[in-house]
Amino acid sequence: MALDRRRLIGSLLAAACAAVLAMPASAQQKSIVVASTTSTEQSGLFGHILPMFTGKTGIQVRVVALG
Repeated sequence: MALDRRRLIGSLLAAACAAVLAMPASAQQKSIVVASTTSTEQSGLFGHILPMFTGKTGIQVRVVALG
């Protein structure tokens, strides 16, 4: 009976470990920062291409326009 109890406990521990390892990890949100000139931002280019890029990749883009 002791051997059966050990097998049961071992099986339960193995199942618990497998369940914990199978849980998905929560990842950080994907994002990038793009430096650009003000003329490129004002042209409307980013407003056109960034929604498509984010839709396909899931990566959020923040544009920093200087000069």
